[in-house]
Amino acid sequence: MRRWLVALLLLSAVTLIGPSRAWAGEGGGGGELTGDDQYADSEILGDGSGAEVVAEDGADLGDPTVPRRGGGNVTCRWHELHGEEETAGPPLDWSLLTDPPPDWVGRDVSVMRICTDGGGYSVADIVTFTLPVSAPPADPRDLALMARERLPFPLPDVAFSPPLEDPDDFLLVQLPTWVWVENWAEVTRTATAGGVTATVTARPVRQVWDFRPRVADPETEGGCDGPGTPYDPAKRPEEQSTECSFTFRHSSAAEPGAAYEGHLTVIYEVSWTSNVGAGGSLGSVPRTSVVPVRVGEQQALNESGGTHQ
Repeated sequence: MRRWLVALLLLSAVTLIGPSRAWAGEGGGGGELTGDDQYADSEILGDGSGAEVVAEDGADLGDPTVPRRGGGNVTCRWHELHGEEETAGPPLDWSLLTDPPPDWVGRDVSVMRICTDGGGYSVADIVTFTLPVSAPPADPRDLALMARERLPFPLPDVAFSPPLEDPDDFLLVQLPTWVWVENWAEVTRTATAGGVTATVTARPVRQVWDFRPRVADPETEGGCDGPGTPYDPAKRPEEQSTECSFTFRHSSAAEPGAAYEGHLTVIYEVSWTSNVGAGGSLGSVPRTSVVPVRVGEQQALNESGGTHQ
């Protein structure tokens, strides 16, 4: 055991103290790490604290008009650190570090922490700490950022009434359009290191709509809290209501493709908790579906037989 400790301590003498991200796993659309889709912390505070921050608007999680696949829950394990190349060795036996020989107490030791979600996501850090240790060191907020990175964010599956189920269907001018989101659901991921687990939850809180160009119908830029209420054609109109509706005042016939460009966005509020009492907010994340929306006059629709309420 002493020979292993000597090697580890000699290596730690030439290793910078503090975590440094050594490598990341496979790249790929939406849920993996690429040049445009980086690890969730995105920057370091400039106050000398070294604290990691995230983009409050979710910009670090990629293009909001692209669905994000995400990944699984993250588990971190520690390994011996081998050679000047700082490669991972065998899994670390923490019992060797909780009760070191007396002359090693107070020495710094560097090991490699590898965190994976069981799929294509891997992050390796070199972690340095001082002997002895009571348990594997873990920063709950750092774990929360890893879990946030693995959250899936689908594009909103939006439905309308009058329905847009066929290319010939229209919404109607002067008639309130109901809108609701059919895949409205919160998502959760965890990250665990040693005895510390951080849980991150993304909860949809608001939908926002914007139909472009807005010059003709500025009131069709708005939103509502919640998923909206599906219109039930089996009920009389006066028997149901919704807080998520808008009314077009002009036809889209003169627009390119005879349609407005609808931007329909769901806003997720992201928060985290942990089994050690720490927690807080990790900002908001939008996801936007962009769809063509045709709006017609009632007379034209009667002639084409397109839309019905």
